[in-house]
Amino acid sequence: MAHLSKLFSTLSRALALSPEGRSFFYATSLMHVALKLLLGLTLVVEDSYGFRSLLAPPMSLVFTGGDLITCFVFSKLLDLCLKQSYRRAVHGFVLPLLALFLGANFIVHGHLKTFVNRGLLEFNGAGGEEIVDYALAGMSVWAIAFISIALFVAVAYSLAQPQLLRSPLVARVHLPLALVALGGCAMLYAGQLSAGQSGWLRSNPTYELVRTYTLNRAVAVARATPAEARSFATPKPLFGRYDSRLDVAVPSQRGKNVLFVLIESLPFEQTPLGGKSEGLTVLSELREQGVSFSNFRTVFPATSRSFLTYHCGVHPTAGDATVTKYDPDYRCDSLLDSLKESGYRTGFFTAPMFTYDNLHKAAMMKSYDVYEDFLTLRERVDTPMDAPAVAEEVVASRLLEFVRDEREKPFFATYFMFWNHAPYRLPNEDISQLPPYERYERTLGYLDRVLRDLLAELRADGVLDDTVVVVAADHGEGFALHHDNRNHVGHIFEDDVHIPLLVHVPGLGRHETARSGSNVDFAPTLAALLELPAKRSWQGQDLLASSYAPRPTLLFGRASFATNGIVDGNYKYIEYLDSGQRFLFDLARDPHEQTNVLEPEREKADAYRELIARWLPVVDYRGWAVSHEPSLPSVMPASLRAPSPEVSAAEPRTHPSLN
Repeated sequence: MAHLSKLFSTLSRALALSPEGRSFFYATSLMHVALKLLLGLTLVVEDSYGFRSLLAPPMSLVFTGGDLITCFVFSKLLDLCLKQSYRRAVHGFVLPLLALFLGANFIVHGHLKTFVNRGLLEFNGAGGEEIVDYALAGMSVWAIAFISIALFVAVAYSLAQPQLLRSPLVARVHLPLALVALGGCAMLYAGQLSAGQSGWLRSNPTYELVRTYTLNRAVAVARATPAEARSFATPKPLFGRYDSRLDVAVPSQRGKNVLFVLIESLPFEQTPLGGKSEGLTVLSELREQGVSFSNFRTVFPATSRSFLTYHCGVHPTAGDATVTKYDPDYRCDSLLDSLKESGYRTGFFTAPMFTYDNLHKAAMMKSYDVYEDFLTLRERVDTPMDAPAVAEEVVASRLLEFVRDEREKPFFATYFMFWNHAPYRLPNEDISQLPPYERYERTLGYLDRVLRDLLAELRADGVLDDTVVVVAADHGEGFALHHDNRNHVGHIFEDDVHIPLLVHVPGLGRHETARSGSNVDFAPTLAALLELPAKRSWQGQDLLASSYAPRPTLLFGRASFATNGIVDGNYKYIEYLDSGQRFLFDLARDPHEQTNVLEPEREKADAYRELIARWLPVVDYRGWAVSHEPSLPSVMPASLRAPSPEVSAAEPRTHPSLN
């Protein structure tokens, strides 16, 4: 017993903080406690968690355990690294910065339910510039209250430090150790809770930022060599079952107008195509004349890389950031080039600032004849706006002007519908008191009304009957309906990557297909439909052709989670690079991915992992080489295509420009 007492005494002395360290520890801990208490209160009041949940103060103190430990470690490090004469000055300098850092985290958490991390700052389809814009526009009473408290603590600490050092609280050497021990117990308990129960409050903001910049380095991909890229053929199906049937030969739409409606954050299951009866009901009417796809995915669940894939017909680069983030002049063989070569006028229209990873500077976006986002459309709005985005009605009005400008030329108009993006707001109505999923459903209803009105105007102008309307999404969105998965922060579950694709062709009749495809196939499909010249670098195929050949779909994410995956017919493989977790799902039996069949099917899982290891470096090289080595052909040789297991009864669609 005496030995234990001596050991405890020695350990206590080694861990004890200096008087300055103890006062600094209390100040930083107080800021973090205020952060978690106020964030918990906002989740209770604004997101309907309820006052009986663990998030309600003072019960939400259980989520400050990790914060107390982080504050203690930081205080001890400063004690060890700084002489006593420097400590007060450094503490006084650090505290205001910490107050502002935590304030930024408070605002970001209110929007995205996560703290600032590498994924959000670098490559989650947003970037730091946009996060700052949204943070400033979304400043709330709660955020102002927290920042005021944190700054008050920082200022009070600097002004009253001599008195603090003489206070009985600081004199208690073992009190910080007791608080840390209590925090450790609280952290262990909080670790057993799901994100839904914890409201995403378990993590410490500083640790989250450091972790994603240091421990989460598995996102790096060794880019393939040119020789490796040239010799790599797009893989054939491995083990999965595919359904390649299409019961119609879609006639050429050469010279027809195209309205490409790309919708933010829209999973397949949240549309009528996926069985939902509310929300975007206009899609039910559009599919009565056209082809709808039930097996279409985005290869990357974030706006910037998804947008690049739609336009360029290639997989995006597989590194930390979208290539346009560090190479704004990135060029590709864009679908827009083919359209303009064939006499189309092109326009892009969206409500927000379209600064996702510098996409607004990219050559592929600059090639639009007309480019309208918040920075130009705000001039059309007289009333004050509470977000850097105009109402969808303003966007639709400008799009109609574009359509009516030059009737003698066909148009290609991209309408990126935005207002169902987190935090799911409406431009002219406050719905902040509703739970997130209800807010999201309300925004879909809003988009439905705007899109209906736009189509009605086109019909009245006599334009709609000569227009192919394509509806798709940039990525999905998680609402913890099937997983502990919210927003689109790097998971590649079906909520995140399974998206709608509807090609409305006037007079065609209703047709549905389970053909598997991704947004890599968008440019080749539309080019074939319009008889446009195809580009050698495009990596996809025409999803409407009788020569369609099924192939696996590569998936990857690089946001809060680093993930890779493969969809091979009914099989879907997912691996988390940072944690080492692996999953294999049979989507035919388990569409919501609830049962991991990896153990009994380990041979398949290992084959998929090996395929990803060979494929991803080639994807990264080819995505980069489109701009830097445009002579590299990226299309898959026809001789390597897998034969379709289902023979279509439709006649072949032949387009000389593609042969």
